[in-house]
Amino acid sequence: TFSGIVILILCTALLCGAVPWLAALIAASALFCYLQFTGVMRPQALVPAQMTVLLVGLFFGTDVIVYLCQDLINGFASVGDAGADTGLSALFGAAGIGMLGANLGNNLPAYLAFEPLFAAGTPVSSGSSSLLISLLIGVNIGPIITPWASLATLLWHERLLTEGLQVSWGRFIRRGLVLAPVTVFAATFGLYFAL
Repeated sequence: TFSGIVILILCTALLCGAVPWLAALIAASALFCYLQFTGVMRPQALVPAQMTVLLVGLFFGTDVIVYLCQDLINGFASVGDAGADTGLSALFGAAGIGMLGANLGNNLPAYLAFEPLFAAGTPVSSGSSSLLISLLIGVNIGPIITPWASLATLLWHERLLTEGLQVSWGRFIRRGLVLAPVTVFAATFGLYFAL
């Protein structure tokens, strides 16, 4: 129940115009206060954190990656107008770049870094919106190749470890190498015919 309240606090802060880091800080503070309260009232409700140092480092490192990549991508966006072409090859290109960027880094910074490139030069109400949707397809369906590509994958892996289940990252990567391109291709192809 309280998770829903935290999400409501986060969404309200974002809708009121708070910058994302401030909205996240407000929601995290509410969650922290709740955990402190339940720890006092019911100490057995709090369990030691299951997050590794690497996972926490990834959370904090994504902001740095986003800012570094955005400068580079803004430079590309000023040179060429990627937002002008909305053909099938352009949609596949946007989705492919999103998938590749997500698997090399992480899906959230990949989207934030590449968004200016595909939104450049064209109002979002026209063709660039389809490129942005293709980019979203790539960064949301595609990050199933490398373990760090998605926060959801890392949290899933941590949860499995707490349950005593072992997952072979080699097997995960091999299956992702097949599934990611196929699903991204199919979703992008569907988007093209839905436009």
